[in-house]
Amino acid sequence: MEELPAGVAARHDYSEEGRRLLASIGQDGAAASSSYNDHDIIWRDPSGATISIGNADAAHNARAEGFTHVVNCTDDLPNYCEGDASLKYFKFDVAMWQSAGDACAERPASAAEMSAFVQNMLDFVDGALAAGGAVLVHCLAGAHRAGTTGCLLLMHKGGLGASDAIMAAKRLRPIINPIGSLPGVLKFFAGRRPVPETF
Repeated sequence: MEELPAGVAARHDYSEEGRRLLASIGQDGAAASSSYNDHDIIWRDPSGATISIGNADAAHNARAEGFTHVVNCTDDLPNYCEGDASLKYFKFDVAMWQSAGDACAERPASAAEMSAFVQNMLDFVDGALAAGGAVLVHCLAGAHRAGTTGCLLLMHKGGLGASDAIMAAKRLRPIINPIGSLPGVLKFFAGRRPVPETF
């Protein structure tokens, strides 16, 4: 069993959770469920740029689906179209948020390191939107890891709290479900954002 730094929660096998979820909705090669899409838009920028949450199939077909930027929220799925110059990739292993993405960390990350870890992803997506891009945020099923990252983006873009971001994300992609240690990153991010001034 892998030793974890003190203060870092044991990791779920999110890919196994994704496989179970896909099997439960008939997306494992069995009859497909009509309510599950490979990807769903969760944010449309005033410029028309979009953020979508999706699964590995959407990631396989990123270029054909019209995406320009891809956030891979896993540690076990490749950047499927990385050699394609029309796509820009950002690796964001959100499950490792407590160690700021470092699977080999010997200690939990500091609050500043965790903030920087999340901020780097937000900056990548903000840059993509500013360029008029279409961003795909994906994991295996587009439910747990990518769903949590989508909630972070809704918190960032829409000024939502964690609970409101989860509810908004689930309205747009019902399969989204932060589980395991993932709700912790939403709570952490909510506590790190500056409180808006009131006049």
